[in-house]
Amino acid sequence: MEVYKLAPNSSYEFRIWANNPLGAGQIVTTNVTTLPETSEDDLVRLIQIELDKFDPRWWILAVAIVLGTLVILSVGLIIVYCKEAMEEEEPNDNMELVANIFMNPGFDEKDRAKHTIYFGDDESDEEPLEKFKRRVSVFFTGPTIKRI
Repeated sequence: MEVYKLAPNSSYEFRIWANNPLGAGQIVTTNVTTLPETSEDDLVRLIQIELDKFDPRWWILAVAIVLGTLVILSVGLIIVYCKEAMEEEEPNDNMELVANIFMNPGFDEKDRAKHTIYFGDDESDEEPLEKFKRRVSVFFTGPTIKRI
């Protein structure tokens, strides 16, 4: 547990317990004392230990790798952009016309002859009627079941 904005070099008593559907838990009391205020000289002494271990060559290498990668990606992007700009644009005359299968999913050039509609009194040319299967959907809506 972390508590912020406490006075340095002071003692505190914390009482901690938990509540849940079964009731309140046992109360636990904890006594703690905060550390004394750190002076600037102490901070410099703590940071100096880490600075002695710090090697700037690793940071220079890491920055060089990142910048080199960015330069390579930028040059590649410029090359691709220049190649695209130099290519002649093709006219839109060769656009392929495709049946809109999303709007008319039953469309198929091969099946057109099978579903031809005949007008007239000649009943000998009629195709047999197809039987449709009934689908049953069941929806669960809370405690009841609806059948459609």
